[in-house]
Amino acid sequence: DEMLDGVIGPLLLTIGSRWHAGLLSPAHEHLATAVVRRTLTWMMENGTPPPMAPTIVVATLAGQTHELGAMLAAAAASSHGWRVVYLGANLPARDIAVAANHTRATAVALSLLHPTEDPTIAGALRDLRAALPASTAIIAGGTAAASYAPALAAVGASQFGSIRELRAWLRGATKTR
Repeated sequence: DEMLDGVIGPLLLTIGSRWHAGLLSPAHEHLATAVVRRTLTWMMENGTPPPMAPTIVVATLAGQTHELGAMLAAAAASSHGWRVVYLGANLPARDIAVAANHTRATAVALSLLHPTEDPTIAGALRDLRAALPASTAIIAGGTAAASYAPALAAVGASQFGSIRELRAWLRGATKTR
């Protein structure tokens, strides 16, 4: 938890803001991102969920090409005893739903980073909700999640502003199972 909250989360925000401000070259941004990606992959792969652990499918919707937020969410879920099915970035809603249905996922976690005004997101969220059982939660976070709050609310999705809020949701969902 401390690694995600105290190191990786703030590092990602710093990398992004410095890159946008022109203070970080593309090469340095790619190097830092590669290190973070390896660390998050290691964290996801080294979690050992208990036999009856709930499953969470983690991805980004089509058009959402930045995956580090999704990886951060997957690592948090793994560290909280969830079985993680990490699909990566830029997937159509129907493919995310197929994976969630196949694995009988308790939840689908989406990372929404950029762009903040993609007109296809609301439809993709509706398609995802329609293809999932009502019992499968849709949760979303990331720097652009607030931009999509009405679309998320329309499908009954929970929205998170931090990895700490996500962890609280994961703990609560585990207790209600």
